[in-house]
Amino acid sequence: MHGLALVNASDELPVDFGRLECVAGRLRAEFSSARPWQHIVIDDFLTKAAATEAAAAFPPMDPARRRLAWTLGGRSYLGSIGPGEGLIKTIFDALHSRRFVALLEAITDIDHLEPDRENIGAGFHQGSRGSYLRLHADHNTHPNDPASFRRVNVLLYLNSEWAAEWNGDLELWDRDARDCKKRIAPLFNRCAIMQVDDSAFHGYGPLRLPAARTRNALAAYYYAETPAGLQTMVPHPTILPPLANESRIAALAERVRRVLLDRAEKALGIRK
Repeated sequence: MHGLALVNASDELPVDFGRLECVAGRLRAEFSSARPWQHIVIDDFLTKAAATEAAAAFPPMDPARRRLAWTLGGRSYLGSIGPGEGLIKTIFDALHSRRFVALLEAITDIDHLEPDRENIGAGFHQGSRGSYLRLHADHNTHPNDPASFRRVNVLLYLNSEWAAEWNGDLELWDRDARDCKKRIAPLFNRCAIMQVDDSAFHGYGPLRLPAARTRNALAAYYYAETPAGLQTMVPHPTILPPLANESRIAALAERVRRVLLDRAEKALGIRK
């Protein structure tokens, strides 16, 4: 197991590193044995004060993005996290820090992880009523560096309230994309850490949120020079598996939707 230098956590840090480092061995065992593929859920990830402040600081979704969610099922994400983001910037600094990366290496048993400081596809994730994340496996290499393989996703949920009837649980499916094996509710201050490979299928269904609410998460991605065992070395985009009982017309409509969504997101500045 990777060694961790235990250091007393400062009260100013949004992540309680000391607590997490002390239980790193247990977290590693849980991650390794998780099904349908390796992942772990950590509740109370940030300090209570930091989580409360970060949830309040999450930016509101403008009307154009809400309309896009309703018409094309698109969620909003923004990877630009600058000094003006205040505590959110501090949280990303912690997630990108060497100390947190060492903790990830210890939990996942993956050597030489590097955070994507460009936050391509990461940063603020936000979904309003009608949006969803179609079942998929993530692209395998960094868009700007095909020699870097995406290995770990970290998702931190900042929903001050969440009701089961709103839908939106993160679904982890089996390797054949035939059955959902695990659901993770996007509860306040809950962190999901998950492996990335070519058959780690995940997503969530259409949100049934009240009109004024959104599903909020912070996302950070981590890369390594070596691929996972179930990850091809040739760069590929997001993998969309055929769904059970999905007709060819429905599958084609989904691909058209994604093209239209991509263009609309770029026009609105949601995606760069």
